Amino acid sequence: MKKKLYTAILIVVTTLCYSQEKKAGNSIFYADFLIGGSSVSGGSVNAGFSLNYQHNKNLLTFKRSLSKKFEDDGILVFFFLPFTVLDTGVNVAENSFLYGRRHIKNGFSYAFSTGISFIRFNEINNTDQEIISRDNFIGLPLEVSFHWFDTDKEEMKLFGLFPIGKKTGFGMSSGFKLYGTISKKSYIGAGLVLGFGYYKNYN
Repeated sequence: MKKKLYTAILIVVTTLCYSQEKKAGNSIFYADFLIGGSSVSGGSVNAGFSLNYQHNKNLLTFKRSLSKKFEDDGILVFFFLPFTVLDTGVNVAENSFLYGRRHIKNGFSYAFSTGISFIRFNEINNTDQEIISRDNFIGLPLEVSFHWFDTDKEEMKLFGLFPIGKKTGFGMSSGFKLYGTISKKSYIGAGLVLGFGYYKNYN
């Protein structure tokens, strides 16, 4: 499964680079980091990241998310590891490939996406955090996202205060997501996102 994930990511990156050469202006691509909560295991915190590429209004996304029950030990550490490649000590690890439609208006965008998820569900002993059992299955992810970002090119700012270099379309964003997965163990959730990248074509 990991080889398939890496192959798909490579295809997306190759497509992105090719489009960058052919298209006037910049391509639209960005990364998001999410912290939220969901109904997984009766109430869990979610952390995750996504890589996104947009062509016209078509949005391609690779997303990895982890879930851990609210009452479990080590929850504060989990908050700071949304990009981890490990799934030890978490209740759910989910890798998703999504396709959707993203609409941009000035410094705001909204998108709707769905696709396929590969899910690993761990049942964990709360006493010693050891995995008791493990189950793997697929699901149908659903996601609605909202972003706010710079309308025009801006200079990069050192410590957020001192402008340096030329104006660029590369910048930060903030927003929120509503998400869920229909599967053997379905859930819904919501969270805040912070991201960086090119969120529109700055001609």
